Amino acid sequence: MITDTFRKSYITTPTTALRGKAMPFCPRCGKEVTEEMNICPYCGNPLKPIPTQPQPPAPAPTMVYGAKNPGLAALLSIIPGLGQLYDGRIARGLIFLFLGIPVATILAAIFFWTIVALFLPLIFWIWNIFDAYNLAVQYNRLLAQTGRPPW
Repeated sequence: MITDTFRKSYITTPTTALRGKAMPFCPRCGKEVTEEMNICPYCGNPLKPIPTQPQPPAPAPTMVYGAKNPGLAALLSIIPGLGQLYDGRIARGLIFLFLGIPVATILAAIFFWTIVALFLPLIFWIWNIFDAYNLAVQYNRLLAQTGRPPW
């Protein structure tokens, strides 16, 4: 009576079954190979799984992409509204650009008898520069926290 083990080894390796040792075959080309071989010498097919080392995690980016430069935002705000446009606050920038200085000038003309009216356009202009700088700082802080642009 032939056992299943003997039958498997005889069917898979007829030349070595009589010696009691099973010799594997390459699954790609069908040639006989030894168990110590990792790659088939005839066709180059891997016989055993090639151990792979896990890939190291990608390094975290050191630079925040899309960050706004607060100094540039303040410099652009020398012309009122351009710093806000640079920071991505389009409506605020357009309001400052087309309405801010004219309204401040009209209010100064209406209240010409007070000393504050003389400085009203200057106060608005300085506040505009400060606002553009703070918007860029706020934008960068929220971008660093969430990883996406806040507005």
